Amino acid sequence: MNTPSLRGDDGTLVAVYRTERLLLVDADAASLQATRRMLSRWPDQRSATSGHLAIRMAWASEPDLIVIDIDMPRQAGLQLFLELQADARLCRIPVILLSSLRDDALEAITRLGGAADLLPKPLDAALLVSRVAAALSRMPARGRELAA
Repeated sequence: MNTPSLRGDDGTLVAVYRTERLLLVDADAASLQATRRMLSRWPDQRSATSGHLAIRMAWASEPDLIVIDIDMPRQAGLQLFLELQADARLCRIPVILLSSLRDDALEAITRLGGAADLLPKPLDAALLVSRVAAALSRMPARGRELAA
């Protein structure tokens, strides 16, 4: 969502746009592409195909929300989530987890661990969009100033 705003300190007209940045993490390229399309309402998206790359990208791009498929090979998405929660800088970023597994223990771990949400796969586009929008609406506004 782009929301223009007011003037700068020196009186010049300044536009401030709030653009939410998403980091999408999935080892499967086709699933990642499908998730990107479902979330096209938020064009500022970064993608990672491994947990290691996701941590580096989160540090570099400071996303407003991270969406992780926990069913990844090598480094499981749940392990990535726990690493994010243990990082003093990254733990404030809301995380939505995706999983084809339905398990009460998994739900309890993700809720207690601080996940914003746990969604079932295959994904329902409307549900994903509504949960991402809800998680972002709970975040403080972040703007970027552009001279108008």
